[in-house]
Amino acid sequence: MPFETWVRPSSGDLLLLMTAGFFLLVAYAFIIVAMRVGEVAIIAPFRYSVIIWALAAGHLIWNELPDLISCAGIAIVITAGLYTFHRERLKRRFAAERMNKPTRVSSAPAPGSDRA
Repeated sequence: MPFETWVRPSSGDLLLLMTAGFFLLVAYAFIIVAMRVGEVAIIAPFRYSVIIWALAAGHLIWNELPDLISCAGIAIVITAGLYTFHRERLKRRFAAERMNKPTRVSSAPAPGSDRA
């Protein structure tokens, strides 16, 4: 029912809510540190694990499964994240190959030198 009367949470419920809030605060602090210190393209896909945890919690706690539209949205978000991860890996690999490629050494004298 959408318009039920307010029931004040018990002390135990408030303690659980405060504990959950504390752990969420710590988790987000670690996410912020990881984004500042680490490479975003590597860390960002792990943030998508929230979808998996939310699906698991919804099924275990409320016995609920996502509908077709939710599954389509989840698929789009996960596909975009995997594509970004793949693209960044390719970009790093090509950059590393360019760095390791030998440079061509010319035997011609440098401009302005006396060797002619």
